[in-house]
Amino acid sequence: MTYKAHKIMSDALDLNPEQSRLLAMSRLLENYANAMAPGMPVSPEEGAGWQRQLYKTIMGVLRTENQEFVSQYTALLAFVHARSDATGAFYRHYPNRFQDVVPLDKAERLVFQRMIRLITGTANPATRQLNLKQLSLPVLTAGLRGDQADRVMAFYAE
Repeated sequence: MTYKAHKIMSDALDLNPEQSRLLAMSRLLENYANAMAPGMPVSPEEGAGWQRQLYKTIMGVLRTENQEFVSQYTALLAFVHARSDATGAFYRHYPNRFQDVVPLDKAERLVFQRMIRLITGTANPATRQLNLKQLSLPVLTAGLRGDQADRVMAFYAE
């Protein structure tokens, strides 16, 4: 969806800026999930583009602050959880496809891989606390800016 189309839809729905950004994130994730679902033919170039878009979406969430961060990160986890079964784009190894051709530098790629591990590992609210005991938040948030890592750590401390 173009910025203009998104703006028209946001205005028509009378969304505040936070709601508008949440809607935009949801649309980006939905497009990713549809394109990268198991069984969908995806060339390495297309897959790399979708993975880069997912990286940018995750990083956009991590740049938000306060309640907006909590809202967007919670929505991100719920979205991933809903698409973590065998037919979903976040099933097992699917979110890690095309990592060797994603146009990210080494540091960005490492952050992306760590965040995918954290998000997919904690997406299910029923098993989140148990899974957190098996993950190292300091390791998985390494490479994030200090404020971003602090927000993620605080989210899981609640």
